[in-house]
Amino acid sequence: MVEERTQVIQEAPAPRWVGIVIVALAVISLAGLGVAWSASNHAAALQQTIGAQGQQFRQSDDVLAQRLAKAEDLNAQLQGELSVVTDKMKLTQTELSRARKQAA
Repeated sequence: MVEERTQVIQEAPAPRWVGIVIVALAVISLAGLGVAWSASNHAAALQQTIGAQGQQFRQSDDVLAQRLAKAEDLNAQLQGELSVVTDKMKLTQTELSRARKQAA
C-alpha cells in the first residue's frame, strides 16, 4: 500500500521588527509629504509676493522716469532763460562801458 504522507509546512511568522519598520517608513513618508506640501505653499506665496513687489518697482521706475523727463524739460527752459539773461547782461555791460567812456 502506498503510504500517503502529508507534509504540513508551517511558515514562520515575520519578525516583529519588520512590522515596526513598515510603520516607521509610512510615518516618515507622510511627514515628508506634509513638509513638501508646506514648502510648496510657502514657495507659491513668496512667488506671488515677489511678483507684486516687482510690479511696484516697475511703477516706481515709471514715476521716476516721468519726474526725470519733467526735470530735464525744466532744466532746458532755465538754460534758455539764462542764456537770454546773459546775452541781455552783456549788452547792458557794453552799453555801460560806452557810457563810462563817454562820461570820462
